[in-house]
Amino acid sequence: MGSEDAARNDGSIAMQHEAVIRDFHNGNLELDCSSMVLENTASGRPRVLRGQGYIRQDTDSGLIFRIYCDETARTRDFPSGRPENRAGRVLPREEYYRLTATDRNERLWKSDYVSPDVHYSQANRVMVSGQLGDGLVWTDDNAFGGGSIVDAALRITFWEQFEFPENKSTEVYEKIDGDARLTSFHWNAALFSSGAIEFLLKNAERVLSLTAKARSGSFPPHVEKRIVEAMQFAFAKPMRPATCFTREGKSETLRLYSPVGRPTDTKCLPPLLFRHAEYLRDNGADTYRVFDSYLRYVSSWTESSWHPLSGKVWDVIESSELDIDLQALGLAVAVEGVLNEAYSDLNPVPEHDADEIRAAVRLIKDSDLSRKSKDWICNRISSPLAPSALRKLRHLSQAGVVQPQHVEAWKELRNKWAHSDPRKDWLDEDELNLNTLQDVLDLISPVTVLFHHLVFNAIGYSGKYTDYSCRGFPTRHYPASAPEEGEQTQ
Repeated sequence: MGSEDAARNDGSIAMQHEAVIRDFHNGNLELDCSSMVLENTASGRPRVLRGQGYIRQDTDSGLIFRIYCDETARTRDFPSGRPENRAGRVLPREEYYRLTATDRNERLWKSDYVSPDVHYSQANRVMVSGQLGDGLVWTDDNAFGGGSIVDAALRITFWEQFEFPENKSTEVYEKIDGDARLTSFHWNAALFSSGAIEFLLKNAERVLSLTAKARSGSFPPHVEKRIVEAMQFAFAKPMRPATCFTREGKSETLRLYSPVGRPTDTKCLPPLLFRHAEYLRDNGADTYRVFDSYLRYVSSWTESSWHPLSGKVWDVIESSELDIDLQALGLAVAVEGVLNEAYSDLNPVPEHDADEIRAAVRLIKDSDLSRKSKDWICNRISSPLAPSALRKLRHLSQAGVVQPQHVEAWKELRNKWAHSDPRKDWLDEDELNLNTLQDVLDLISPVTVLFHHLVFNAIGYSGKYTDYSCRGFPTRHYPASAPEEGEQTQ
């Protein structure tokens, strides 16, 4: 089984639930529910609300619900469900509820971390409503009866589309006069792989979708999150999943995600700039090698949360939507974040010197000096054992991991934005100073490359990248090399 199998299964993997997925993307999903249960069992006294109702989408496509409770419900039994009791508070985990709802097609939907509004209706019956910020999940644990599927498969759809290096076309044939004839042709897909997982990425019918099949028969834990993290780094886009349909073992699961935030106009630069002339020569292979390296790296993370490195990638993407001064600050701080997460064990001090520093600290502590003097001296002589971000970067520069001119650009950018207000230099007699703006861009560009190189080294990537520190943004090969003759460095 290869990438072609992923392509053939793209149209059928979620066939049973295509209507739900289509309605959800269009913002008009509506599930009438014959039974709805809202339950909190965290305390010694379980709190349960039952009734009929519905799950719908609001004007922003977010999931909302309403339950018309049975006659036994009383609002006084649900103090945390009253808005005035939640105002100004961060709710502890034990005050959230779980919603289970059975729709008219007998599908059982679930949603966690629900904070309901409990109030009376005009008919003096308790009514519960709220948002499903954690999304909605339907699972069939016996979808295949006594058997099971050989290959695990999933399909993720996203709220926004974007361009990516395509290497496959989508062809549509129709029978005309008994013959199959090509009626449409779209160059809108990409086939690639990572380990034992084959992927098909496609833009079609105003939806970006990613189909994956695992030859091993199973996926690593939280694979859908790891895939989204790898896409965010490879494409430098704020990936917002809308749905995820999974088949694995004997089970089928459909997840619906309420939109988080809003569509963003990010200006984040990807590790490898998407250029038609270049990717036509190699079908964008290096872009998908970046994806592969990142996915392999984060797949070892078994927690349900994002991998810590992905949080730093997200910070850079999100800050790129802001004003240029906040972009600069966000990028500079993110570099420090990567050093703390991926290079926490890095210590430029040779082990022999480190042993002598520790011995000196012990001598000071055993001396007759005052405690205040001991603490003051020990903190200073032991500082090399806790290296600064700059010291780590210079050590990595000597090792060829990053380039020295990028490190110096980061130092200038970080100091300028941490200890002064450079915006005051942007205006000259109430007009924008373009020279100063160019100076800022000439710092952001090499620091962007520095950020990419730090991540490349951490995830074990070796291959092409775009060098934003040079005019014209040439394509180079990582590990870093010197600018080629005739190219102008910023």
